[in-house]
Amino acid sequence: MQYVPVLGKRGVLGCLWASAPENAASFEPQDYADDEHYEAGLVWRDRLRSAADRGLSPLPALTELARLPEEGGSGRVTPSAEPMSSTLASLKK
Repeated sequence: MQYVPVLGKRGVLGCLWASAPENAASFEPQDYADDEHYEAGLVWRDRLRSAADRGLSPLPALTELARLPEEGGSGRVTPSAEPMSSTLASLKK
């Protein structure tokens, strides 16, 4: 699985991740109880759904979406961020 951190005004909101073998992608918020993190997750999941509707597979979607600006509380990926490898279980810790 590949992921990039998504930053908000107060730090890391969560991680945008994609897995080619599992044909899956999503946003994993850092704090489920925080409204800012929750709202960011809604925006990223909408973006991912749109990418899938356009036929993008998970890793190309991650690459494309990581370049998008902040919009509607989404936070943003640092432009110089390179995808890192991890497991979903590690991101949830």
